[in-house]
This record gives sequence, structure tokens and C-alpha cells, in this order.
Amino acid sequence: IAPKYGIGWKTLATHNNIQSPYTIQPGQELKLPEGATIPEGAATSTASEQSNNKTTTAYERIDSGTLGSEVYLVVETANLHGKKVDIEIFDQEKLLAEDDETAIKVIRDDQETDWINAVKIDDTGKAIVKVKLRKKSDEDYKKQQEALKDDKQARLFLKVTCQGDDKKHKKVFLEDEGFVMEKPCDCGSEAGYKF
Repeated sequence: IAPKYGIGWKTLATHNNIQSPYTIQPGQELKLPEGATIPEGAATSTASEQSNNKTTTAYERIDSGTLGSEVYLVVETANLHGKKVDIEIFDQEKLLAEDDETAIKVIRDDQETDWINAVKIDDTGKAIVKVKLRKKSDEDYKKQQEALKDDKQARLFLKVTCQGDDKKHKKVFLEDEGFVMEKPCDCGSEAGYKF
């Protein structure tokens, strides 16, 4: 729920006085903190439209998420359709990598990687890839969780590279604001919805 409104789950829980095991019930109303909004023009990540027998999927920009969650990286380009992009994810806080020059490891197609390469730009000018924000082994994932203990947050940004017809294009995204990543909820196993 929280990422849909651009906030972290702990922020939403705290604002609504929800304590561990962070359980909400169907129909329970939640109050959003000031500044929590869906970015203008965004649709939900599960939204699809039927027109002329075509299904179109829209992606919603999120500014925060939890370690271990699956996200789509959407790189929008101009005049580069048919080319391929390479994406690296970095942590400004250096919690998930040794330094700000080392990309963090994520899972793509069930393989751990720190270099998301050869993502093809489609006819709409977008390169879209799904990744899981975690290392593959459970032992390494636990170490990542430990790095985010005590409400620490990683601030992720992207480095994108694309070889155009005339030159190599390099661009950094989210460096100023960063994508905030928190430790996943230790929600327990009680009935109800967990976030």
C-alpha cells in the first residue's frame, strides 16, 4: 500500500498507530501522511486498458520500497528504439555495497547480477526490466536485512548506458532524491493483510 503513495511502510504504519505485527484488516481505513500522493499522470502497476483488442500496461513511479520486493525498472528514451541499455543500481548510503562505485546485486531472471545488461528499448522508447531488490542467497539476503536494521534506509540511484548510432550515452537517474529502500516488515503470520 505504502509504495503506491510514495512512502515507506513504516511511515504509513507510524502515521496510523499500527504496531508490530503490523496487521491491518479488510475494510480498515488508513490515513495518509501529508505529502503522500500518487505521482501525477501515473496509473496503477496492475492497470490495463482494453481498446481495439490491445492490452496496454501502465507503470506507476514509486519512490520507495522494501528490500526483497520485485520492481520494474522503466527507462524512457528518445530516438533510441531498437537499441539496448545497461543498468546498474547504486546505494548512496553505502549500506548494501562497499562504496558508491560498486553496484548493488539484484535478481534478474532468477540470476544474481550487479549489471542489468542488454535491456531492449521497445517501439515506445522504453526499456523495461523486472528485478528483485535483494541478493539471491538467503544468507546474503539476511546480511542485507541486517544492514538496514534500526530504521536505516538505503538510497538507490541508477546509472544507465546505451550505445547510440553516433556515441555512447550515459545518464544517472534518481541521484538527487534517491529511491528509498527499507528493511522488509517483520510482520509475523497472523491473519489479515500485511504491509
